[in-house]
Amino acid sequence: MPASTHKSICFIGDQPHPGDLNLTKYCLEKSELPHHASILDVGCGSGKTVQFLRESGYQALGIDLHNLQDLPAMPEGSLYARANWYDIPACTDFFDAVFAECTFSLIQALDRHLSEVRRVLKPDGKIIFHGLYARNNLSGPSLESIGQDCSLKYLRNQPQLTQEIQAAGFKILCWEDQSQVLKEKGNYLHNLCWGPHLFGQTNPQDPPVPQESEKDIFDFFLAIAQLKIGYYVAIALKK
Repeated sequence: MPASTHKSICFIGDQPHPGDLNLTKYCLEKSELPHHASILDVGCGSGKTVQFLRESGYQALGIDLHNLQDLPAMPEGSLYARANWYDIPACTDFFDAVFAECTFSLIQALDRHLSEVRRVLKPDGKIIFHGLYARNNLSGPSLESIGQDCSLKYLRNQPQLTQEIQAAGFKILCWEDQSQVLKEKGNYLHNLCWGPHLFGQTNPQDPPVPQESEKDIFDFFLAIAQLKIGYYVAIALKK
């Protein structure tokens, strides 16, 4: 999957997230969900996690705005829906858990998304989320140097994520740094998603790119390095 043509999709490289299903399995073990729990995967991508959850005995559904035509057909019925994560097509207090895998760094209005997640979760429901975060302080020009055409433009650090999760009415049960998955899968950061015009006009047939929107490629990767990108796994309880 070429990163340059899928800037808004949750993929980083050719897999749904670093760690792949091994990390999903680890999250399930940590969350201690009841057998046959109902789970919503927001930003389900290719549907790989939804398939895995159902094969593991859970009642899993997925929503996404992309690639639904490529999702596998299942005899049990419709397992996927094209939907915005700010407007989840589900009843209030419906799911035991919500999975959000490698999505929060793509979301600007995270408070709106978390409010909707809280609505569809049952009392004492859990949100299981993991993804990229900045291990360094985000103050300074680093994030601005990345630009608006990159999938890291809404990257947060741990204090910021913690504050937004708690403000949305959740209690964080665990937070773990899992940055070793990036070291084990180094190709993920090599395939960071950015728009095709981040560094200027790449196709002579395309309209000219405004000079002020272009990014110097060396400044871009220097900013990425300064953020000290890591990976985390976390679970939070609906209060």
